[in-house]
Amino acid sequence: METQMSQVHQTTYNAIFQHPVARNLHLKHHYPDIAQRVIGTVVVNEQHMSEDQLLAQARAFYGATER
Repeated sequence: METQMSQVHQTTYNAIFQHPVARNLHLKHHYPDIAQRVIGTVVVNEQHMSEDQLLAQARAFYGATER
């Protein structure tokens, strides 16, 4: 029997087990050539953001890293 997580529990699970640090370690281990080009990560809940909000978040992040 497969159990379903509530949205709150799923969000918490994702925050812990899919954290950027964990993903970056996976990236560095399995794809070191790509990992060298990654300049940072941002955690967002894209399910609750419009496309314009996502683009604004990306522009803010990349604008801050170019300085």
